Order: sequence, then structure tokens, then C-alpha cells
Amino acid sequence: MSRKRLLILGLTDLSRDPRIDRQISGLKEAFEVTSCGFRPSKHSEVPHIKLEFSAASCIEKVMMAAFTMLGFAAMAFWVAARNRAIAANLSAVQKFDIVLANDIESLPLALYLKRKTGAKVHFDAHEWYAGQFQGSFRFYLKNRWADLFLARNMRSVDSLSTVSQGIAALYRSHYGKNSILINNSPILTSQPLATRPSDSFVRMVHHGAANPNRGILEMIEFVEKLDSRFTLDLVLMKGDPNYYSQIEQKVRISKKVRLLVPWDMKEIVPQLKAYDIGLFLFQGSTINLRHTLPNKFFEFMHAGLAVIAGPGGEMGEVIERYDIGIRVSELDENLIFKMNSLQNETLLKWKKNALAAAAEFDGAKEVEKLQTLFAEL
Repeated sequence: MSRKRLLILGLTDLSRDPRIDRQISGLKEAFEVTSCGFRPSKHSEVPHIKLEFSAASCIEKVMMAAFTMLGFAAMAFWVAARNRAIAANLSAVQKFDIVLANDIESLPLALYLKRKTGAKVHFDAHEWYAGQFQGSFRFYLKNRWADLFLARNMRSVDSLSTVSQGIAALYRSHYGKNSILINNSPILTSQPLATRPSDSFVRMVHHGAANPNRGILEMIEFVEKLDSRFTLDLVLMKGDPNYYSQIEQKVRISKKVRLLVPWDMKEIVPQLKAYDIGLFLFQGSTINLRHTLPNKFFEFMHAGLAVIAGPGGEMGEVIERYDIGIRVSELDENLIFKMNSLQNETLLKWKKNALAAAAEFDGAKEVEKLQTLFAEL
């Protein structure tokens, strides 16, 4: 019996997207997988459709904004020449049985293929897109477009997956669509022993994008208030250039914080094993941050790190359930006292608990959920 043909679609650099990488790794044996994005994945054996990136022209941006404000989400998407070119490119290749659309930007293209070829469409929603951005009219337009498009097209989506229970509840209440939960956890490998170096330093780490809503400047200020045992390494992609420059300035005058170049995606967990604590403190300013269960959270656990994170509700629930660190509600004097009072025995316990919990958050088992679902589509 021939395998179903599966297109894994993401308008991104697939070589730097861990969630899509796990999809390809976990589905390529059961299905005839083709990937599609601006850059291919690390899986050179998997056929890839390369998309050319081009920014929208000024006229296109004005028209997209106008159509969005008038409530015509589909017209706002298709007015961009880039999107029409991608659709033409996809129409010219083989037919697929299933299209896995990653993120909102690829969903109109997946539904286009469904109309043309009858392919089933699975939407992997990495975010709550109707409330993803804050702070400007441009972001308001992005949120409005996403809400309009999803409200009018979700019924055409054959199946849906999301990244946390809170986000799943939002899709259910707003669009009447049930989903399956696919955690952002890495594929489980041989686990290290939870140990502590003989010196007295407590090595903390944060990795990810340098964006203002990630609270990185606040993390630096927080670490400066801790006692001399604590150090912090920031492993950051530049993200917002202005914000990255502010981080550089802060790090330059710090004796406790270092700024490191980003690691290769496959090296994240091995590199993290050199640390004691994964730090993720942010202002819960968006719906997504309040419900976030990001890649880094599970990568900390798989590397055997204690986790100090918050105020995201679902992260905090996992931290407390498995006793792997501190659920943060406020960056206040109470938290500073708890950190400065931290004993080596408690830290080692958290690290051991994190490793034990990691076995319950295995990315391979998460992708198996998609295998089962796609076999039935």
C-alpha cells in the first residue's frame, strides 16, 4: 500500500524551526514527505520546494491594510504578488493527500491547494494569532487579519493542533474548533546525570530571540541583584535590532552576564547541559505569553536544568507539578530572597526532577499524535 503524500508547509527558514524539524523527522517514515519553505530543513533526504522571499511593495501594503480594515481577509492576502507566486509554484508540483500548514501565513496557501486538488488540511497553530501582537497599528492589522481569516475559514480546516491547553481553549471558544495538543518538547535522547560542578557558581542561561516582550533587560537587572554565585549567559538571535543593542550595552558593563552567539538547533540541549538553571522571566503582556509553553522550557528540562520561569500560567503549573524550580509571579524582593537562599541540595533535586519529567515530554511521542491523526484523514 502506497504511503500518503504529505506536504509540510512553513513560510520560514525550516533549518531553524525546531517544531517543523520534529514534524519532518517523525513523519518521514510513515508518509511520503515533501517540505516547503524559504530554506530547506536539515533533512537533506526529504524533497524540498524552495520558496523565494520578497517583501510586499508599498502599494501592496496599503491595499492589504485597506482590505483588512474593510473585512476582506482573503483579498488582503492574495493582493500580494509573493503569495500568488507561491500558490502558482505549489500548483505546478505533484498533488498531495495532506497539507500540514504551520502558522497562519501558510494556511491560505494550504486551503488554496485543498480547493484545487482536494487535499486534506491540517493547521498547526503555533500561536493565538488573533492576539499575537501589541503596540502599533501595524500589529493591530495583523491581529485583525488573522481573526477575520480564521473566523471565515476554520470550517474548511480538517484538523487543528495547538501548543498549550489555554490556546486550544481560545480556538474552541472563538471558532468552534477542537484541537489536539502537540507540546514543543524535543525528541528524548540519552539523559545526562544531574550533577553540579565543584565550584560554588550557579550558572543560569536564557536562549531565544531578542524581542522586547521577552523581558531580557529585566532579567539582566534581576541577576545583578542576586548574590555573587549567580551568572547568566544570554544566547540570543538578534530579533529586534534596537532591543539587541540595548542588551549589548547592559552586558558590556556587567560582570555577571555574557552574550553568546546562537547555537545550532541540534546543539541546544547538549549545550544547555553545562548550566544549572534555565531562566525565562517576562512580562505577561500578550495572551500567547500568558499561555506559553515554548521550546526553551522543554529544552531546559531535557538538559536537566532547574527552571525559574513566569508568570506564564501553564509553565508555572508544570514547574509546580514536577517540582523543578520556581514559579514566578513577580520580579520582587521575595523572589530575590528565594534565589539568594537557594541551597545546593535543593538545586540538585530540581535538576533531577527535571530529567525525570523530561521522559513524559518526548517530542517523538508528540509527533506520533500527528501520525495517528493523519492516518485517519
